[in-house]
Amino acid sequence: MGSLVGASVSIVAGNDDGWAEMSIRTFYSDLKAAGYDVLLSAPAEPQSSVGDLDLNPIPLVFDTCQFDSCPKGSPAIGHNETDPKMQYVHSTPVAAMRIGIGNFTNGGPDLAVTGPNTMPNWGLAGILSGTEQAAAYAAKHGIPALAFSGWGKSTAWNKKPPSHDLVYAAAATNFTSTIVDQGKPYLPDGILLNINYGPVTDYCNSSEAFKYVMARQYPALPIVTKHDVSTCGRDRLPLDVDVIPKDLLDKAAQKDIHCLATVSVIDARTVTDANATMQKAVMDKLDGMLTCLTN
Repeated sequence: MGSLVGASVSIVAGNDDGWAEMSIRTFYSDLKAAGYDVLLSAPAEPQSSVGDLDLNPIPLVFDTCQFDSCPKGSPAIGHNETDPKMQYVHSTPVAAMRIGIGNFTNGGPDLAVTGPNTMPNWGLAGILSGTEQAAAYAAKHGIPALAFSGWGKSTAWNKKPPSHDLVYAAAATNFTSTIVDQGKPYLPDGILLNINYGPVTDYCNSSEAFKYVMARQYPALPIVTKHDVSTCGRDRLPLDVDVIPKDLLDKAAQKDIHCLATVSVIDARTVTDANATMQKAVMDKLDGMLTCLTN
Protein backbone atom coordinates (compact mmCIF):
# COMPACT_ATOMS: atom_id res chain seq x y z
CA MET A 1 0.00 0.00 0.00
CA GLY A 2 1.34 3.43 -0.88
CA SER A 3 2.21 5.88 1.88
CA LEU A 4 0.06 8.59 0.29
CA VAL A 5 -3.04 6.49 0.96
CA GLY A 6 -1.92 5.52 4.44
CA ALA A 7 -1.20 9.11 5.43
CA SER A 8 -4.90 9.94 5.17
CA VAL A 9 -5.94 7.14 7.55
CA SER A 10 -5.73 7.51 11.33
CA ILE A 11 -5.49 4.44 13.56
CA VAL A 12 -5.62 3.84 17.31
CA ALA A 13 -3.72 0.72 18.38
CA GLY A 14 -4.23 -1.15 21.66
CA ASN A 15 -3.75 -4.55 23.27
CA ASP A 16 -4.01 -6.38 26.60
CA ASP A 17 -0.40 -7.58 26.78
CA GLY A 18 0.95 -4.15 27.70
CA TRP A 19 2.28 -1.08 25.95
CA ALA A 20 5.92 -2.20 26.17
CA GLU A 21 5.28 -5.63 24.63
CA MET A 22 7.33 -6.19 21.47
CA SER A 23 4.33 -7.44 19.48
CA ILE A 24 2.43 -4.14 19.60
CA ARG A 25 5.59 -2.06 19.19
CA THR A 26 6.49 -3.97 16.02
CA PHE A 27 2.95 -3.64 14.67
CA TYR A 28 2.98 0.08 15.47
CA SER A 29 6.25 0.52 13.58
CA ASP A 30 4.99 -1.40 10.56
CA LEU A 31 1.77 0.61 10.41
CA LYS A 32 3.75 3.85 10.55
CA ALA A 33 6.09 2.59 7.83
CA ALA A 34 3.01 1.89 5.69
CA GLY A 35 2.08 5.56 6.00
CA TYR A 36 -0.67 5.41 8.62
CA ASP A 37 -1.14 8.05 11.32
CA VAL A 38 -1.02 5.82 14.41
CA LEU A 39 -1.52 6.39 18.13
CA LEU A 40 -0.57 3.50 20.41
CA SER A 41 -2.68 3.55 23.58
CA ALA A 42 -2.27 0.43 25.69
CA PRO A 43 -2.12 -0.65 29.35
CA ALA A 44 0.95 0.24 31.39
CA GLU A 45 1.07 -3.37 32.58
CA PRO A 46 -0.27 -6.67 31.16
CA GLN A 47 -4.04 -6.85 31.55
CA SER A 48 -5.07 -10.17 30.02
CA SER A 49 -8.44 -11.72 30.87
CA VAL A 50 -10.08 -8.58 32.26
CA GLY A 51 -12.72 -8.51 29.53
CA ASP A 52 -14.67 -5.28 29.09
CA LEU A 53 -13.71 -3.81 32.46
CA ASP A 54 -13.31 -0.04 32.13
CA LEU A 55 -11.68 1.75 35.06
CA ASN A 56 -10.31 5.25 35.33
CA PRO A 57 -6.50 5.16 35.30
CA ILE A 58 -4.53 5.80 38.49
CA PRO A 59 -0.89 6.81 39.08
CA LEU A 60 1.74 4.10 39.40
CA VAL A 61 2.32 4.63 43.10
CA PHE A 62 3.70 1.18 43.91
CA ASP A 63 4.67 -0.24 40.52
CA THR A 64 6.76 0.48 37.48
CA CYS A 65 5.38 0.11 33.97
CA GLN A 66 5.83 -3.19 32.16
CA PHE A 67 9.50 -4.14 31.70
CA ASP A 68 10.43 -1.04 33.76
CA SER A 69 9.38 1.10 30.80
CA CYS A 70 8.33 3.86 33.20
CA PRO A 71 9.45 4.37 36.81
CA LYS A 72 7.50 3.95 40.02
CA GLY A 73 5.57 7.12 40.75
CA SER A 74 4.75 7.81 37.10
CA PRO A 75 1.42 9.49 36.25
CA ALA A 76 -1.69 7.55 35.33
CA ILE A 77 -1.21 8.36 31.64
CA GLY A 78 2.18 8.90 30.07
CA HIS A 79 4.10 8.82 26.83
CA ASN A 80 7.30 7.47 25.38
CA GLU A 81 10.07 10.05 25.79
CA THR A 82 11.09 9.96 22.13
CA ASP A 83 7.71 9.24 20.55
CA PRO A 84 4.69 10.95 22.15
CA LYS A 85 2.34 8.86 19.99
CA MET A 86 3.16 5.82 22.11
CA GLN A 87 0.97 6.22 25.19
CA TYR A 88 0.51 4.08 28.27
CA VAL A 89 -2.64 4.10 30.39
CA HIS A 90 -2.44 2.60 33.88
CA SER A 91 -5.75 0.80 33.61
CA THR A 92 -7.52 -1.83 31.53
CA PRO A 93 -7.39 -2.42 27.75
CA VAL A 94 -10.86 -0.94 27.27
CA ALA A 95 -9.91 2.16 29.28
CA ALA A 96 -6.74 2.55 27.22
CA MET A 97 -8.79 2.30 24.03
CA ARG A 98 -11.36 4.79 25.32
CA ILE A 99 -8.66 7.30 26.25
CA GLY A 100 -6.79 6.70 23.01
CA ILE A 101 -9.90 7.41 20.96
CA GLY A 102 -10.41 10.58 23.00
CA ASN A 103 -7.02 11.86 21.86
CA PHE A 104 -8.35 12.22 18.32
CA THR A 105 -10.39 15.16 17.11
CA ASN A 106 -12.91 15.38 14.27
CA GLY A 107 -14.85 12.28 15.25
CA GLY A 108 -12.07 9.97 16.32
CA PRO A 109 -9.72 7.70 14.37
CA ASP A 110 -10.68 6.02 11.12
CA LEU A 111 -9.83 2.56 12.40
CA ALA A 112 -8.93 0.70 15.60
CA VAL A 113 -6.56 -2.27 15.77
CA THR A 114 -5.59 -4.40 18.75
CA GLY A 115 -2.80 -6.92 19.24
CA PRO A 116 -1.23 -8.98 17.93
CA ASN A 117 -2.00 -10.88 21.12
CA THR A 118 0.73 -13.27 22.22
CA MET A 119 -1.75 -16.18 22.32
CA PRO A 120 -4.91 -16.98 20.31
CA ASN A 121 -8.29 -15.51 21.16
CA TRP A 122 -10.51 -18.39 20.14
CA GLY A 123 -13.99 -19.36 21.27
CA LEU A 124 -15.03 -18.28 24.74
CA ALA A 125 -11.66 -16.60 25.25
CA GLY A 126 -13.14 -13.62 23.45
CA ILE A 127 -15.41 -12.79 26.37
CA LEU A 128 -12.44 -12.32 28.69
CA SER A 129 -9.93 -11.07 26.14
CA GLY A 130 -8.94 -7.46 26.66
CA THR A 131 -7.62 -7.45 23.10
CA GLU A 132 -10.99 -8.38 21.63
CA GLN A 133 -13.04 -6.33 24.09
CA ALA A 134 -10.97 -3.20 23.40
CA ALA A 135 -11.72 -3.67 19.70
CA ALA A 136 -15.40 -4.19 20.55
CA TYR A 137 -15.41 -0.92 22.50
CA ALA A 138 -14.17 0.93 19.44
CA ALA A 139 -16.69 -0.76 17.14
CA LYS A 140 -19.56 0.06 19.50
CA HIS A 141 -18.51 3.70 19.24
CA GLY A 142 -18.58 3.81 15.47
CA ILE A 143 -14.95 2.91 14.75
CA PRO A 144 -14.34 -0.21 12.65
CA ALA A 145 -11.97 -2.51 14.49
CA LEU A 146 -9.60 -5.41 13.90
CA ALA A 147 -8.34 -7.68 16.70
CA PHE A 148 -5.24 -9.75 15.90
CA SER A 149 -3.78 -12.73 17.78
CA GLY A 150 -0.99 -15.22 17.19
CA TRP A 151 1.28 -17.67 19.00
CA GLY A 152 4.39 -16.56 20.82
CA LYS A 153 5.98 -15.45 24.03
CA SER A 154 6.19 -12.13 25.79
CA THR A 155 9.20 -10.05 24.72
CA ALA A 156 10.29 -6.65 26.04
CA TRP A 157 10.24 -3.64 23.75
CA ASN A 158 14.02 -3.18 24.02
CA LYS A 159 15.00 -6.74 23.04
CA LYS A 160 15.59 -8.19 19.58
CA PRO A 161 12.19 -8.88 17.99
CA PRO A 162 11.53 -12.63 17.70
CA SER A 163 10.58 -13.90 14.26
CA HIS A 164 6.94 -14.46 15.19
CA ASP A 165 6.47 -10.80 16.15
CA LEU A 166 7.94 -9.67 12.84
CA VAL A 167 5.76 -12.05 10.83
CA TYR A 168 2.54 -11.28 12.69
CA ALA A 169 3.11 -7.52 12.53
CA ALA A 170 3.67 -7.70 8.78
CA ALA A 171 0.63 -9.95 8.28
CA ALA A 172 -1.59 -7.70 10.41
CA THR A 173 -0.39 -4.62 8.53
CA ASN A 174 -1.12 -6.28 5.19
CA PHE A 175 -4.58 -7.33 6.39
CA THR A 176 -5.27 -3.80 7.63
CA SER A 177 -4.25 -2.38 4.27
CA THR A 178 -6.53 -4.83 2.46
CA ILE A 179 -9.48 -3.49 4.46
CA VAL A 180 -8.46 0.14 3.97
CA ASP A 181 -7.84 -0.25 0.24
CA GLN A 182 -11.49 -1.26 -0.22
CA GLY A 183 -12.53 2.21 0.93
CA LYS A 184 -15.04 3.42 3.49
CA PRO A 185 -17.05 2.13 5.17
CA TYR A 186 -14.25 -0.24 6.10
CA LEU A 187 -16.65 -2.56 7.93
CA PRO A 188 -20.39 -2.64 8.60
CA ASP A 189 -21.45 -0.50 11.55
CA GLY A 190 -20.87 -2.13 14.93
CA ILE A 191 -18.68 -4.90 13.53
CA LEU A 192 -15.17 -6.01 14.47
CA LEU A 193 -13.05 -8.74 12.95
CA ASN A 194 -11.25 -11.23 15.17
CA ILE A 195 -8.21 -12.60 13.32
CA ASN A 196 -6.19 -15.53 14.69
CA TYR A 197 -2.93 -16.66 13.09
CA GLY A 198 -1.44 -20.12 13.34
CA PRO A 199 2.10 -20.48 14.72
CA VAL A 200 5.15 -19.17 12.90
CA THR A 201 7.29 -22.21 12.05
CA ASP A 202 10.09 -23.16 9.67
CA TYR A 203 7.36 -23.74 7.09
CA CYS A 204 5.09 -20.79 7.95
CA ASN A 205 7.67 -18.05 8.26
CA SER A 206 6.39 -15.06 6.31
CA SER A 207 3.31 -12.88 6.28
CA GLU A 208 2.56 -13.99 2.72
CA ALA A 209 2.45 -17.65 3.75
CA PHE A 210 -0.80 -17.30 5.68
CA LYS A 211 -4.12 -18.07 4.01
CA TYR A 212 -7.32 -16.76 5.60
CA VAL A 213 -10.40 -18.84 6.36
CA MET A 214 -13.68 -17.26 7.46
CA ALA A 215 -14.78 -19.00 10.64
CA ARG A 216 -17.16 -18.78 13.56
CA GLN A 217 -15.79 -17.92 16.98
CA TYR A 218 -18.61 -19.61 18.88
CA PRO A 219 -20.37 -22.92 18.19
CA ALA A 220 -23.68 -22.78 16.35
CA LEU A 221 -26.61 -24.04 18.40
CA PRO A 222 -28.79 -26.64 16.65
CA ILE A 223 -32.11 -25.18 15.44
CA VAL A 224 -31.45 -21.87 17.25
CA THR A 225 -28.51 -20.48 15.24
CA LYS A 226 -29.41 -19.29 11.76
CA HIS A 227 -27.31 -20.17 8.74
CA ASP A 228 -23.96 -18.48 8.21
CA VAL A 229 -22.93 -16.90 4.93
CA SER A 230 -22.87 -19.41 2.10
CA THR A 231 -19.27 -20.10 1.08
CA CYS A 232 -17.09 -23.04 0.13
CA GLY A 233 -20.24 -25.03 -0.67
CA ARG A 234 -21.64 -24.76 2.87
CA ASP A 235 -23.90 -22.47 4.87
CA ARG A 236 -22.15 -23.18 8.17
CA LEU A 237 -18.69 -21.76 8.80
CA PRO A 238 -16.06 -23.88 10.56
CA LEU A 239 -15.16 -23.10 14.15
CA ASP A 240 -11.96 -21.10 14.53
CA VAL A 241 -10.53 -23.69 16.93
CA ASP A 242 -11.03 -26.38 14.28
CA VAL A 243 -9.28 -24.55 11.45
CA ILE A 244 -5.76 -24.66 12.86
CA PRO A 245 -4.72 -28.34 13.10
CA LYS A 246 -4.47 -29.87 16.54
CA ASP A 247 -0.90 -31.02 15.86
CA LEU A 248 0.32 -27.55 14.91
CA LEU A 249 3.13 -27.66 17.46
CA ASP A 250 4.32 -31.11 16.38
CA LYS A 251 7.60 -30.43 14.57
CA ALA A 252 7.35 -33.58 12.46
CA ALA A 253 3.89 -32.62 11.20
CA GLN A 254 4.52 -28.94 10.51
CA LYS A 255 5.71 -29.42 6.93
CA ASP A 256 2.31 -30.90 6.06
CA ILE A 257 0.27 -28.19 7.76
CA HIS A 258 -1.20 -25.36 5.76
CA CYS A 259 -0.40 -21.88 7.07
CA LEU A 260 -3.86 -20.75 8.08
CA ALA A 261 -5.45 -17.82 9.86
CA THR A 262 -9.10 -17.39 10.82
CA VAL A 263 -11.31 -14.34 10.35
CA SER A 264 -14.44 -14.16 12.51
CA VAL A 265 -17.06 -11.45 12.00
CA ILE A 266 -18.14 -10.27 15.44
CA ASP A 267 -21.10 -8.16 16.57
CA ALA A 268 -19.54 -5.67 18.98
CA ARG A 269 -22.71 -5.32 21.05
CA THR A 270 -22.66 -8.96 22.12
CA VAL A 271 -19.09 -9.95 21.17
CA THR A 272 -20.55 -13.00 19.44
CA ASP A 273 -20.72 -14.06 15.80
CA ALA A 274 -22.53 -11.63 13.53
CA ASN A 275 -25.31 -12.71 11.18
CA ALA A 276 -24.92 -13.94 7.61
CA THR A 277 -25.60 -10.50 6.14
CA MET A 278 -22.68 -8.99 8.03
CA GLN A 279 -20.49 -11.99 7.21
CA LYS A 280 -21.29 -11.56 3.50
CA ALA A 281 -20.40 -7.85 3.62
CA VAL A 282 -17.00 -8.69 5.09
CA MET A 283 -16.47 -11.59 2.70
CA ASP A 284 -16.99 -9.20 -0.20
CA LYS A 285 -14.38 -6.86 1.29
CA LEU A 286 -11.90 -9.72 1.49
CA ASP A 287 -12.66 -11.06 -1.98
CA GLY A 288 -9.64 -12.95 -3.28
CA MET A 289 -8.03 -13.16 0.14
CA LEU A 290 -10.11 -15.98 1.65
CA THR A 291 -9.60 -19.68 1.06
CA CYS A 292 -11.55 -22.85 1.76
CA LEU A 293 -10.48 -25.68 4.02
CA THR A 294 -9.22 -28.67 2.08
CA ASN A 295 -10.47 -31.26 4.56
